[in-house]
Order: sequence, then C-alpha cells, then structure tokens
Amino acid sequence: MAGQRVRRVSQCHGGREGGGSVRAFGPAKFALRRLVQSLARDLGPQGIHVAWVNVDGVIDVPGRDMPQFMAEDMLKLEAIAET
Repeated sequence: MAGQRVRRVSQCHGGREGGGSVRAFGPAKFALRRLVQSLARDLGPQGIHVAWVNVDGVIDVPGRDMPQFMAEDMLKLEAIAET
C-alpha cells in the first residue's frame, strides 16, 4: 500500500449485533459503519483506502486505567497492528 492513504475505523461486536446491554450503543455504531462504507466509495477513486475493522474485545490503551479487566484479558495494540 505504498503511496496510498489509509483511514481505518474500528468498532466492537455491539455495533453489529445490538440488543441486550448495548441497545443505545448498537445503532450509533451501525451508523458509523455505514458512514465508513460511504467514505470508502467516495474516497476510493482518489486512492484513499477506508476500512471498517471489528475489534471484539477490550483494548489495552497505555495510560487508561481499567481495573475491572486483568492485563492478560485485554487486547494489545501491537498484536492488533500485526494481524
């Protein structure tokens, strides 16, 4: 992808399934997914790749304190970038 511009947007499982404890969260994430699809169609001809990525888990962000999760249960940014 050398020379190309890339934009990525991530979201979680709640944006795909909705319902349950994510009733309000689901529609907003669904709208984000549709926005990304629209951007991909509009910007693709200009060589800008727009991707929607589903990251289904808690991401271990440096500096963010989330005591309810153990370190080994969170996704590492480096591991996500490699896959």
